Amino acid sequence: MAKGKSGRAKRRKLERDLAKGKSSSNISGKQIFNSLKYVLNDTQAKSLFNSLSKERINEVKGNLLPKTYSELRKSGNHSSKDEFAKEIIWYSNELLDYQNEINEFLNLESKFECSFLAGNYKNSSLILDEIETKICVSQWSIEKRLLIAEYETGFKKNKEVLASIILTDNDPITNLISKYQSIRIEKKLSFFKYEEIFNNLLAAYSNSKASEYLCFKLNFFKQGKYNHKGFILSIENSGSIIDKYKSFIQCVLLFISEIERDKSIESILKINLGKLLNRINDNRIINSLYAIGETPSFKINSKNEQLLNITDNYLQGKYELVLKGLESFLIDNSNCFELYEFYIKSTINLKRTFKNPFPIDSFAGKCLEDLNNIFNKNNKTENSLINAIKTYNSIGNISWSYKYFAFVYNEHASNFDSIDINRYSHLNSSYFNSANTLFLKNIDTSKIYLSKINESKPYISVDFYEQVNNIINGKSTNKISLAVEPFREILYYCQALQVSANYELALYSYQNLLASSEHKSAFESQHNLIEVVQGILNCLLNLNKLQDAVILIASYNIANPNFSNRLRSDFLLKKIIESDNEDLKKEISTPIVLHQYKSFINPNDIWIAYDEFLFSFDLDYPKEIESIIDEIDKSKTIFFKKHMQTRSF
Repeated sequence: MAKGKSGRAKRRKLERDLAKGKSSSNISGKQIFNSLKYVLNDTQAKSLFNSLSKERINEVKGNLLPKTYSELRKSGNHSSKDEFAKEIIWYSNELLDYQNEINEFLNLESKFECSFLAGNYKNSSLILDEIETKICVSQWSIEKRLLIAEYETGFKKNKEVLASIILTDNDPITNLISKYQSIRIEKKLSFFKYEEIFNNLLAAYSNSKASEYLCFKLNFFKQGKYNHKGFILSIENSGSIIDKYKSFIQCVLLFISEIERDKSIESILKINLGKLLNRINDNRIINSLYAIGETPSFKINSKNEQLLNITDNYLQGKYELVLKGLESFLIDNSNCFELYEFYIKSTINLKRTFKNPFPIDSFAGKCLEDLNNIFNKNNKTENSLINAIKTYNSIGNISWSYKYFAFVYNEHASNFDSIDINRYSHLNSSYFNSANTLFLKNIDTSKIYLSKINESKPYISVDFYEQVNNIINGKSTNKISLAVEPFREILYYCQALQVSANYELALYSYQNLLASSEHKSAFESQHNLIEVVQGILNCLLNLNKLQDAVILIASYNIANPNFSNRLRSDFLLKKIIESDNEDLKKEISTPIVLHQYKSFINPNDIWIAYDEFLFSFDLDYPKEIESIIDEIDKSKTIFFKKHMQTRSF
């Protein structure tokens, strides 16, 4: 009780001192800042803030609308505290004071992204000029200036622009970040080389918070979960309002994408995102609120309606209509990554020759070309995956690049333990999409979200995802009954069963789909085949059917080596190496799978599996495999003899 009284007394004294200090220089702006942000509660802070003079407010907040690069981070205050809840409250209140500037920026940012991705660099530069003139300069605008210089003109221009930005009187953080942004976007520098350079930078910072801040600003995709979001926002506090808003919304999305979320933070987020609702025109705020259980109203605009129409046509297998709908819509909305997938998959399903609607050297053009190779699983797939990593890292963390990152990450069958990157990817969107409901708080919020989409007109995707959500949440095991393309209808049914952990029924359904002659033509498209094969693999692993899983992986990797990324399972590799299962030892697929993923394991483990296989058949030499040829798959025998006859493999 005494402690509580002492705390209240301190706060009252602080308020009196600050109130007195408003007309004197007794108390610094930083002291006021720290008190408002970290000591007083929201009501007390608001009351005190409103009593401060304009000069004192400027001293506390700093210049959030700088007009020159040298003004960036030069005023205002920041600390090294790591209190995410306090930052959410502070940022939310501050962002409301700049809602007009933020809304104008969001509108112009979208135009910039579409223009830049499509390779229209002159128009991009004009939009950037407008942002810097009408609103402010920012670290964001520095990065975009460097990107335009590099991709419109080249390396030399990039470095000339950098030299004009990095000045001795700049804030050191501005210069540091600008320098490494310039390096990261160099066209001829591979991302892996940049990673090496960046790691050398990190080595100079033993503080985990500082390292995480640098990752956030310069190599966002390096890590999944960010543990020091409060520290990141604290450092960003002296930045421009553009940088502050972008960092704030990214940290919000990171939080809601965590597998285990702090309930107290979630409660604070509900209140403070609610303040921004209907004041800042950003659909990510609405998506984030639905992800934590709130159900605000929203309307579908004409652009969103077009996306939903294209989605419906794709679900129904009306690929001609998809491509027709994309003719101008993709060009005008090149920052919507979902459209790229619809374009490539529809082209493949129609067995059409790929035609790139963008300049080949533009980000959009390179992305489409690489996606075409990745979906086709052809001999350019591996190089295209490497290209993709360079592409999304070069442009920095925007919605388009994060979706591209999530796509490539899924292609490598990878996952972070503590964060759902697919949730981040889906909710980090300016569109309302029925598929987003897979990542909301629960089935009830998902139903409300879908009903809001359906208010303007009925969409097939709404009914489709309502049925998918019912299966995922154990409300139904019935097949999806809609006018959806038959193959896709069964595929999504299988995937929903798998997500619901009904692995037996999912496996049975996947295997029936794969064996069905009715869908034979669908499997001519490699992107359809790999979806089903990977689904079967995941079910086998969850049912602990390791031998069947090994046989499956070996078979499909031999048939198409470009399946290997999607079919890699570190869990299975570990199980194989540790297992004493005799059936696994006598299965030729076991050493073959270890060989196929030799870069991920100790070479000695391949030899052990190789010797155990020979020993199980009482064979001394690889050439003796001919004596058991009738018991072994022919393609695997050929692979074994070709790759594993000598110890040099």
